[in-house]
Amino acid sequence: MINIENDFIKVSVNKLEWDTAHFGMPMASMEIEVKKEIESYESINRTIQEALQAAKDNGIKHVTLKLNPGLKKVIHVCQENGFRLMDTRIEYIFDYGRTEIKEINDKCTLRTAGKEEMETLIDISKESFKNYIDRFHSDENIDNAKADELYELWVKNSYSGYAQLVYAAEVDGKIVGFSTFKDFVEKDKKGNNIGEIVLSAVSEAARGKGVYTSMINYGVKLGKGKMDYLLVKTQIDNLAVQKAWASLGFKPYKNEYIFHLFNK
Repeated sequence: MINIENDFIKVSVNKLEWDTAHFGMPMASMEIEVKKEIESYESINRTIQEALQAAKDNGIKHVTLKLNPGLKKVIHVCQENGFRLMDTRIEYIFDYGRTEIKEINDKCTLRTAGKEEMETLIDISKESFKNYIDRFHSDENIDNAKADELYELWVKNSYSGYAQLVYAAEVDGKIVGFSTFKDFVEKDKKGNNIGEIVLSAVSEAARGKGVYTSMINYGVKLGKGKMDYLLVKTQIDNLAVQKAWASLGFKPYKNEYIFHLFNK
């Protein structure tokens, strides 16, 4: 771990072991904590440069940075030091204390997906996420095939403890979609429990038929009594899923810019 700070910011850099192994190059995440109002670019530029140099000296080739869009001065300094915007992520939450769970006319059967069905789900994820416009596919320094493979591993890992439950949507006896579900991911500042629907995919042939909306609403029902809020995330330009979330009572929660830097 690298920690460098001044009166205005604290910068931490941590190696990402899993990412390093998967993508075949030393990768790390950077976190920037703003301690007080930033006076100027110069007041934080040197600290960010020192952290990046320390990362480079430690052999790090690739750095991921996630920032609140409101941190304009920090964002500008990071861009001047080589970070490039790869993604803007938006998060929505379902508030169980204030929102009524919808009853909708499901066009599919929803049920737990057994581990023996994992290969079917992997096939759906491959179809859904091949060349998907996420931060990894958007990065020219990352191999697209490796980025595609992430989603296959995501499904496999969900059956190995990464998710509490994997459930499927079935039409005419055939699985056409799935979601992975965590009943706890974090507590907010008030101590409320937050769960998450982590990964969802619908086969191309079943899209536009309400399957995705039914899967998300099923997750909402699963979370009742287990959590205070249910979280979902996507890219900010993925409007179709955001419309589905809004129709079920989800509200915007927060967003963030995701930057990458590659050390040549």
